[in-house]
Amino acid sequence: MRWPWPQDSREDKARRVAQSYRRLAQGLPEQHLVDALDHHWIDLGQSWVVPTQSTINPDDWVTADEAAELFSIPAKSVYDWGRRGHVRKVHSRYNVGDIIRYSQTRGKRTST
Repeated sequence: MRWPWPQDSREDKARRVAQSYRRLAQGLPEQHLVDALDHHWIDLGQSWVVPTQSTINPDDWVTADEAAELFSIPAKSVYDWGRRGHVRKVHSRYNVGDIIRYSQTRGKRTST
């Protein structure tokens, strides 16, 4: 089986794997152990281990780096999508709704 997100960097792959284990561990009765591990990694500067709830407005415009952080995708992908016309770009900012829509269509193509 091939990796379904070919644009992922080595770090992105590691994050996806780590997050899958985290989701599994959250369902266990020992939730306090998951919480303790979260605090340990946050103390070491790795706050990405804890998912956050945020409201995303599809009408917003963000930089490629901001999009990478919001959607866990490489900034290079966002640059490429803008250059190819898949997402709208104005003054180095990319439309959030376009990024969401295009990344969803890519996910559907790679899973079939």
